[in-house]
Amino acid sequence: MFHHNGNNTPGLVTRYDLVVLDEVQSIQGDSTGELVAGLKVYLESGRFSRGNTEASAEAGFVMLGNITLDEDHNPMYMEDGIFNEIPNFLRETAFIDRLHGIIAGWLMPRISKDTPSKYLGFKGDFFSEVLHNLRSEPQFTDYVNLNMHLLNCNDLRDRKAIVRLATAYLKIIFPDLNVTNEEFVKYCVRPAVDLRQRIRDELYKMDREYAKAKIEVADG
Repeated sequence: MFHHNGNNTPGLVTRYDLVVLDEVQSIQGDSTGELVAGLKVYLESGRFSRGNTEASAEAGFVMLGNITLDEDHNPMYMEDGIFNEIPNFLRETAFIDRLHGIIAGWLMPRISKDTPSKYLGFKGDFFSEVLHNLRSEPQFTDYVNLNMHLLNCNDLRDRKAIVRLATAYLKIIFPDLNVTNEEFVKYCVRPAVDLRQRIRDELYKMDREYAKAKIEVADG
C-alpha cells in the first residue's frame, strides 16, 4: 500500500488519488498492528515510512464492507456498534476517529434493472480526470471555511473531516461555485455533517472517552 521494500517501488497511495479496501469484514492479519499504525500516521499527516523510505502522499482511503441487516434492512448490531463486525485490528478507536465519515449503505436502494440512467452522462475515465484536476483547486476549501458555520463542533478532527467532505460535495455539485448559501448548506454542509456524525456516534458506543456530541449547522 505504501512502499514495496523488496523491489523498492512506490506503493498505491503515491500513484493514485484514492485507495479502496474492499470486503474489510473478511481481512485477516496485522497481528503486530503494523498496518493500522501506519494508516493512523498516514490519515493524520499524509506521511508514511517503510523501511528506510519516508515520504508523503495525498491519496484518499475508503473501506468497503458488508454488515448484517435485520428484516427492516437496518444494521442488526446498531445498538452495540456497526464496527463489531469488522476485524479486531480495524476497531481501534484512534484509527476510526481518523476516518472522515460513514456512508450508510443500508439506506441506499438495491441495484436493479431500473438503476442504470437513461440520460446522458460522463464516461468514467473523463469524469475521473475532472475529479483529479479539481483536487488541486484551493478555492473550494476557501469557500467552505468562509461560509460554513457549525455548532457543537470543537473537536479538530470533526471539523477537519466536515470541511473536507463539504468541499468534496461542493466540487461535485457546484464546480463553478455558482451556489447560494441555502444550496450550500442543504447539499454540501448538512450531508457532510451527517457523514461525520455517524463516526461520532460509533465512537461513543465503543469508548465513553469520546463524549456524545450532536454536531449542528448554525443558521445564517
